[in-house]
Amino acid sequence: ITTTTVAIDSASDTVDGIVELATAAETTTGTDAARAVTPDGLAGSAIFGVKTFSVQVADGATPLTTGDGKAYMRVPAAMNGMNIFTVAAQVIAKSTSGLPTVQIARGRQASPTADFTYVDVLSTKCTIDANEYDSKDAATVMVVDAANDDIATGDVLRIDVDVAGTGATGLNVTIEAKLP
Repeated sequence: ITTTTVAIDSASDTVDGIVELATAAETTTGTDAARAVTPDGLAGSAIFGVKTFSVQVADGATPLTTGDGKAYMRVPAAMNGMNIFTVAAQVIAKSTSGLPTVQIARGRQASPTADFTYVDVLSTKCTIDANEYDSKDAATVMVVDAANDDIATGDVLRIDVDVAGTGATGLNVTIEAKLP
């Protein structure tokens, strides 16, 4: 048996050669011109593999009130098969007491003519601490229920307000999803 060693140059955007594959973290950083991105690295990226959408539940002049179905969003085909991994909320005027609290419910049909059946997406609800404006600063971090995080084309995401707080106005909610 004869072994032959061949030297092959590294690839670049102008030269054929061997290319190293980027990890999801390297894909997120986006500063390495010597590696190639794989579909898995792209899907796992903290930036490029994420789909985000936001909804204004109440405008800034409207006092926040409790109730299920304060807003609804239809899941588009571009998000089919993704999992919700984070939910954030923001008020325009802060609550002076009480924690504005948001739950996301996923609605799904068993058949095209069936009504939606809803399950809660969050096992620990998204809260905004009293005298603060955003859930990013909350003492208790929201937690997504892994049993109910998957979304499919045509699902409906319902925004429920479980606690309004005192004096809070306006509410914006952001939901982020990515492939599992």
